[in-house]
Amino acid sequence: MKSSGLKALRFAVLICCVGVCFAAGSAKCEIRIENLADGEAVDYQLLLVRGSCAGNGGDEVSVSTESGDTVWPVVGGRFKALVMLRPGHNEIIFSAASGATERLAIRYRPRRTGPFVRLMYVVAGDSDGSFQAPAGEPSDMASAQRRIALGGLLLQTATAELMYEAGYGRKTFRLQYDAAGEVETVIHRARLTMKEAHEMTGLQIWRRLYHDLNQCGETCRSLAILQMTRYDSAGKKAYAHTALGGGSLALFGSGGLHTWPERLEDVVRCFSDGRSVADFGQLDDSAFRKTFWANYSTGLGACLHELGHAFGLNHCGDPDGIMERGFDRINRLFMLTENGSPLAMERIRWAPESARLLNESPWLN
Repeated sequence: MKSSGLKALRFAVLICCVGVCFAAGSAKCEIRIENLADGEAVDYQLLLVRGSCAGNGGDEVSVSTESGDTVWPVVGGRFKALVMLRPGHNEIIFSAASGATERLAIRYRPRRTGPFVRLMYVVAGDSDGSFQAPAGEPSDMASAQRRIALGGLLLQTATAELMYEAGYGRKTFRLQYDAAGEVETVIHRARLTMKEAHEMTGLQIWRRLYHDLNQCGETCRSLAILQMTRYDSAGKKAYAHTALGGGSLALFGSGGLHTWPERLEDVVRCFSDGRSVADFGQLDDSAFRKTFWANYSTGLGACLHELGHAFGLNHCGDPDGIMERGFDRINRLFMLTENGSPLAMERIRWAPESARLLNESPWLN
């Protein structure tokens, strides 16, 4: 009796353990959207959606719209997804491998009037328009235009999200669109040769271009990328590379443009690329972090910093602020990992005074 009773007890314990394991393994997955309300309206095209995927939902979330499907990683039960909107009503469906789904309706109302930001690619007069890049990486003028256009959309989204987090709603600047309804990157042929540009300082180039690009008066700010930037890996010197903003012009070099994505689907990959730029003989402008992803983050963030100067902002004294070196970490707004490790916090923002000034600025109203 004692033996059979002990066996029965062991069997009961085994069944109990199996039941607990089964229950834990089949925990119900639920997708929740954290930063947006159903039916919300926005006036910018690229939406950043933050959410959670609790339970056994897998390591990816699929996002479906009328334009197609994209897939975004889940890290620690959370996800961030970028969604390209169409004017009018957008029905967005989020789904996990477990079968869990969530729907989000967003209305995109493009702003058609008022001051705007013009994206530009400044090309030397004697150049074919290509930028410096590792062998095999597309670097022609069309590739530059696609990278800059997507970069502009990401900066517009970043401004909206950081203003929202500062308590002012999703205010952001307006971008220039072409006749086909696509974000436009204007090609500007400079009256400078490659040699002339390489013999000038960044400030001299900015001053030379300022008059030529200031044709829209107070209705326009230009965010311009210099095609003529080149890095001499042997001499460890960069030519025609700068980061300057003020008045109507924000100017940045193209030394790291090869690390920027051309397509929305490549944003996560580019923000995760741990290769060393030195191994490819490329310029390292990454706040000493040396990787492809860090060059992308610093370059994109620096563009927003310089655009902030063109909007009238000064340095803010806040180490996490866009108007200080917080811009180096703009990747944290869009990512849940950095260098392959989960992020504990984002630590990037518009400093309170910067946000207050932007809230009153004509460029965001």
